[in-house]
Amino acid sequence: KMEPYGEHRWPMMHPARSALYLGIPIAGNSDSPVSAAKPLVRIQDMVLRTSAEGKVYGPEQRISAEEAIAAWTLGSAFA
Repeated sequence: KMEPYGEHRWPMMHPARSALYLGIPIAGNSDSPVSAAKPLVRIQDMVLRTSAEGKVYGPEQRISAEEAIAAWTLGSAFA
């Protein structure tokens, strides 16, 4: 799904690291049915930013597991 946008745009897509750096709260979500409604998989996506095939998309936007869990709990509650 990311390929058509071009590699130069990948770091701007789902910019969790940038938002946190700027103090912007982020919320976790699955966007189901576009992506599976599996919170642990989505948390893994925020941490690794890797496709099922192993390709990394925008590694500079990776966040820690703790930050991703906070996004899915506190961030989602805040939103």
